[in-house]
Amino acid sequence: MGYVFIIFFILSFFIVTFALIHLLAGGAALLKGDKTTGNILIFAGGLIALPTIPLLAVLPGIPFLTWILGATLCCVGAYMNGKEKGNINKSHHAIRITIAVLLTLGLALV
Repeated sequence: MGYVFIIFFILSFFIVTFALIHLLAGGAALLKGDKTTGNILIFAGGLIALPTIPLLAVLPGIPFLTWILGATLCCVGAYMNGKEKGNINKSHHAIRITIAVLLTLGLALV
């Protein structure tokens, strides 16, 4: 039983970190005046994904949907940023999507 709590704590840490990094990155870009669609999507995705863990304690199904929506918006926004600026780094996006998928699978198992 103790392993479940440890895994949940580690998963929670990484989900909140993923959401906060994207929220801060999108927010910083928007504050600099770079109001592209990609930055708006990254900021909105981080904002939507951030309450996933607190919602998990209250509602059973909604946090999974908010995480899926938020992580998807973050990944799509980052891809759009690269496409708009003309420097798409495929390995960076592959790593980001892999991390999002692994966190999604972990959240589905909890």
